[in-house]
Amino acid sequence: MRVTNRMMTTNALNNINRNKINMATKEDQYASGQKIQRPSEDPVVAVRSLKYRTQLTELTQYVDKNIKDAMGWMDVTESAMNNVKEILTNMSGYCNQGATDTLESYDRNSIIETLKQYKEHISDMNNTDYAGRYVFTGFRTDVPMLFEAKETNYTYTINESFQFSDVAATSYVKGGARYTAGTTASGYASQAPTMEKAQKIKLTYDNTDGTPPPTITFKDKNGNALTLAGGLANPPTIKTVSLATPGGACYDAGPNEVIYIPETGELVLGDDYYKAAQQAETMDVEYQKSEFEAKDIRPEHYFACTRKDNTTNEVINFINPDVQKIQYEVNFSQMFTVNTLGKDAIPTNILSKVDEMIQNVNAVFDMDAELKEVEKLMESETDKDKLAALSELKEQLTTEQTLKKKILQESFASGITTAQKAEEKINIACSNHGSRYKRLELTNDRLSSQKTDFKKMLDENDLVDIEDAIVNYKSAETVYNASLAAAATVVKNTLLDFL
Repeated sequence: MRVTNRMMTTNALNNINRNKINMATKEDQYASGQKIQRPSEDPVVAVRSLKYRTQLTELTQYVDKNIKDAMGWMDVTESAMNNVKEILTNMSGYCNQGATDTLESYDRNSIIETLKQYKEHISDMNNTDYAGRYVFTGFRTDVPMLFEAKETNYTYTINESFQFSDVAATSYVKGGARYTAGTTASGYASQAPTMEKAQKIKLTYDNTDGTPPPTITFKDKNGNALTLAGGLANPPTIKTVSLATPGGACYDAGPNEVIYIPETGELVLGDDYYKAAQQAETMDVEYQKSEFEAKDIRPEHYFACTRKDNTTNEVINFINPDVQKIQYEVNFSQMFTVNTLGKDAIPTNILSKVDEMIQNVNAVFDMDAELKEVEKLMESETDKDKLAALSELKEQLTTEQTLKKKILQESFASGITTAQKAEEKINIACSNHGSRYKRLELTNDRLSSQKTDFKKMLDENDLVDIEDAIVNYKSAETVYNASLAAAATVVKNTLLDFL
């Protein structure tokens, strides 16, 4: 084959250009540290880089944002629950002190003042928030758990369900003498107080609406109304009795009666209905409340209820907040529940128990005031018959005071059980919360490891080894210079060189 100078020159130029392009590529790798500057240089590296970068972006979102936010939410929740748990432990200890026989009324009143502060603090914990979102309120993260001020604009119809274990025995004083002008000693003696027992269901709220009275329905395991023995009505007709009714009449229910005390939110079961409660799977109570004090719990966060606007008559229905999961996506197609419902963690019965203790302490103090009044009357009385009557009255009041002190002591003793049960409930919530948090930590560790691995794979795919880059560049430079030198030898030949 005939080779001309033009062919040699063209080949030399092509080789120089190819070597120059190669040297420029190596120079780019050396300067940028990247294997390729555009996908066309190596499609395989480009495709892998896109894949790794996508994976790395998703992992960064999960690890650095979603999981951190979820952990922050759960840390705040755990701190609040541990705080409540510590308070409940302290409350149990104070109730144990209050149940001691040797304490006087003023000693127990001092304990009550401490329990009041604990009650307020537990209420405050219900409103715990994370970044402006309330953590115990389920889906309604923008609605506080508690009313911020006295609320009278709405009437709530609340549906609350109880089991037989929620029925509690309570002691009360039946009868009791009070000063009435003209009453003889025998008349006061006939009013001697006695201690009686009653079975009651305590609603979450006190000072409920007395009209209309609540309804209580005894139901079987299928949710149907039971047919009660002895022809008892189901639901029964409720008898509303004020707490101020003298002689303990508000707790003195007949065998086939159910008494409702609006001031305390208590339903007192007669013997026949108490037996019916033993047979029932649940006892569903529907009642109304139209006045709420500041720091009362909003019913929609704990119960199925309806809310009517007293001005516009607009009605809103709230379903039972049993399942309200706030979830974060913490992995590919993996949703994680971060919230704990307040109704599952922070019980309300311990708050009601403190109110009951306050009521019993006040009852003892009222007896102190009654006795002092009688003693003043005795100091100024000279008539023997009237003095004998006042003496008998004092004896009856002293007996009643002793009985009410015993009831106060019993309420402290039952407070121990109530606080322990409340602590058990929050312990279960803390345990469930802790197990989920541990799983979140494991997910975080695994994804953090994956993030490191993908970062390493991306670096290996995209980046050149700097030592190799220097060597390759120098090698390309040497080849390029050699091609220039060779071309110089070829191109300098002229026609005279062949003559």
